[in-house]
Amino acid sequence: MTYYVVCITKYPTHHDPRHRITALGTTTTRGSATKTKTWTAQQAIQAIDSGADSFWCTDRKGDVVRVTTVPHAGGKYLKTESDGITQDNLLSQRAC
Repeated sequence: MTYYVVCITKYPTHHDPRHRITALGTTTTRGSATKTKTWTAQQAIQAIDSGADSFWCTDRKGDVVRVTTVPHAGGKYLKTESDGITQDNLLSQRAC
C-alpha cells in the first residue's frame, strides 16, 4: 500500500536535526494533511524493506519523494531519496 507522510515524531525534540525520527504519521490520500495512521520508525523500515508498503513525502518544492531506508551503525534509519536540493525532506515535515 502507498502511504504519504504528513508528520513525524523525533526524540527528544522535533527541532533538533541530530536526533532520529521515532515515528511517522501517514495518510493514504495524497495531499491530505490528516494523519490516519501512526507507524514506529521500525515498523516503517520493515514495511519498506519487505516491499509491503511504500512511503512518500512532499519536499520543499511541493514534489513527492520516496522514503527509503539507509543502513547505519548496525541498524537502519529513514530518509528520502535525494531531490537534488536538500537532504532533509523527511526531517522538515511538521511534528505529529
